Amino acid sequence: DAKRAIMDFIDTGSISYSWLGVQTGEPDTSLAADLEIEDKDGAFIYSVYSNSPAAKAGLLPGDVVTKIGDSEITDSSDLVRNVASLPVGKSTDFTVLRNGNSVELSVKTEKREESSGSDVSALWPGINIAPLTDDIRNQLSLKKKDEGIVIAAIAPDSIAGGSGLQQGDLVISINSEKVENARDFYRNLNAPPDEIQFRILRSGRELTIGFQKPGN
Repeated sequence: DAKRAIMDFIDTGSISYSWLGVQTGEPDTSLAADLEIEDKDGAFIYSVYSNSPAAKAGLLPGDVVTKIGDSEITDSSDLVRNVASLPVGKSTDFTVLRNGNSVELSVKTEKREESSGSDVSALWPGINIAPLTDDIRNQLSLKKKDEGIVIAAIAPDSIAGGSGLQQGDLVISINSEKVENARDFYRNLNAPPDEIQFRILRSGRELTIGFQKPGN
C-alpha cells in the first residue's frame, strides 16, 4: 500500500514490491463450469514458476486464490494488487480453493526484480486448457466417442511446451488416470509421481508424451 511504499523509500531509498510467481486469469464460462467454480470469486492459477515463492509454498496449477491475509480476492487483478503490497520476505496466509476444498498455505514472497517471471522455461505446466465443446470437437474433427480436455494454448518454451505437446491436442489421460474434465486434468497433473505421461489424441492418432515435473 502507499504507506508501506513511503516507509520503504525512507528506510532504503527505493520501493520494493513482492513477487509471487504465478500466471493467473479468469477462466471463460465453459472452463469455470467444468471446474465447478462458476459462482466463485478468486484468481485462477493457470501455471506456477518453478522455484518461485508460490511453488515453494505449495500453490498449484488449478488452484483458485480466494483470500490473502484478511483480504478477499475477487479476480486476478485483485491478486496482483494485493501481492504487490505485501511486505517482502514475510509470510502471509493464502486461502485457495483446490478440488472443491478450501486449503490454507503460508506464502513468503520475494522481492520483484526486473527479471522476475521472464524465464518461460520455468513455467509449470505452461498450458491453458479448454473443455471439449461441440464447436471444438468439430474444429478438431473429433468423433463423438472421443473424450478429454483440449490444450487451448501452450507456451512454446515452457516445461510442457518443450515436451512436444501442441495446441489442439486432446488429453485423454495423465499417468494412466482418465481425464474427462478440467478437475480431472489438474488433479492428475498435481498428483505424484514427478514423472508425467500424457496420453493424447492428435489427428486421429494416440500418442504418449512424457516429461518431468520441476523441482522446487
